[in-house]
Amino acid sequence: MLGHDAESTAANADETAAWMKAQGFRSLRLVTANYHMRRSLLEFHHAMPDAIIVPHPIFPDTVKQVRWWMFPGTIRLMAGEYTKY
Repeated sequence: MLGHDAESTAANADETAAWMKAQGFRSLRLVTANYHMRRSLLEFHHAMPDAIIVPHPIFPDTVKQVRWWMFPGTIRLMAGEYTKY
C-alpha cells in the first residue's frame, strides 16, 4: 500500500521509490500538473535513476494556460514553482 506521509516532492519521490522497490516495479506513470512536471521529474529521477518514468501532465482548470501573466494567482503559483526548481 502506498503511503501518504510525504510533505514535499522529494519526499514523495523517496516514498514512491521505496514502494516500487518493495513491489518489484521498474516503471511508473507520473501524473501531476503540467507546471509541476519538470521539477517532479527531476526529483523522481533522482530517487530512482534506473526506473522508467512516463510523464503524464494534467492541466488544472484553475490554472490559466493562456495569458497566465495576467492572473495574480497563477503568477504566484508559477513563481513559487520556479523558486523551488
